[in-house]
Amino acid sequence: PTEIYTLSLHDALPISAPPDESARSLRGAKAARVVRALCDYREPATSRSVAARADVTPGYVSKIIGLLERDALVERQGRGPVQPITRVLWADLIRRWSADYRLLESNAARLFLAPQGVPAFLRDVAGWASRTPGGRYAVTGSFAAAERAPIAPPSLLVCYVDAPIGVAEKTGLVRATSTGNVYLCEPLDPVVFERTWSRGETVYAALSQVAADCLTGPDRMPAEGDGLLEWMAANEESWRLDA
Repeated sequence: PTEIYTLSLHDALPISAPPDESARSLRGAKAARVVRALCDYREPATSRSVAARADVTPGYVSKIIGLLERDALVERQGRGPVQPITRVLWADLIRRWSADYRLLESNAARLFLAPQGVPAFLRDVAGWASRTPGGRYAVTGSFAAAERAPIAPPSLLVCYVDAPIGVAEKTGLVRATSTGNVYLCEPLDPVVFERTWSRGETVYAALSQVAADCLTGPDRMPAEGDGLLEWMAANEESWRLDA
């Protein structure tokens, strides 16, 4: 007997090309680490040095650098992936990052009320961190920006912590459903705790992180982010680190 074979529509479709492995966005934890490493350190840099600072593979860094080159956000000496990075347009890079990142969405954010006010919470969270092994926090957003480029008295505090519920209990915060004055954010990546700085007893996130957070935050925070970027451009030597 003659065997009959049928050809399905799936069989008739052409074989697709392998997916493009180039980076298309700055979304995610690894991209955040690479952006921070590019912004926080002065040039020159190599993909390998950026990878070491960001704790990612050099191959991943090369993909991100390729994306940034296409967007004219980094420049290299000559052509080719092994050439050193000679210039990072860090302010434009932070703005480009903010297109794929959102402070209260990319991080797990919870709104609380500090019954005694934000200054009391800042005192309490600093005390908690000093008493707790491994306890860490980093203030970002309006309160951090105001320390460098004040626009108006800040009212909404945003603070990175590893365990928001536990920290809220230790510092007397009350969970809020609508009106609150403190956001505790469990971060997308621990990079938010790297290269922090302090004023008094309070620990603040790195300015590159603060700027991105402000640009994507609520209320007047985007304007505060613009003001902070202007301050950073005028005082680059005070916050960018030597390679």
